[in-house]
Amino acid sequence: MNEGTRDIIKFEEVDLLSILMHTGSTPAVLKKAEKMLGPLLMEDDPKMKELLKTLYVFLQCGGNLECSMKELNISMSGLRYRIKRLEELLSCQIRNPKSAFQLYASFETLLKAKTITIR
Repeated sequence: MNEGTRDIIKFEEVDLLSILMHTGSTPAVLKKAEKMLGPLLMEDDPKMKELLKTLYVFLQCGGNLECSMKELNISMSGLRYRIKRLEELLSCQIRNPKSAFQLYASFETLLKAKTITIR
């Protein structure tokens, strides 16, 4: 990078912590969190609500399948199906620690802003 110039980074490539550290902008953080959870935030779709809850519980359980299965009261095959579906919808590997952290931070951001609820 030349002096006096800056690299341009696409919004989709910036992680939540970078936005927090460099801007301190609440609207930008909320926008990024909403973008990360994207299709799961469709309030009128009960399947998306169920997937949103599944993802939150999975992340709360630290990616532990047994814990998630018990908390959600579903079968292992049902949980695996949901995880696969979540990864397709979100275009990320939710078992990857960096992705899991970003998703969890998105949940916490939106929960604190009262933008979403998990039931």
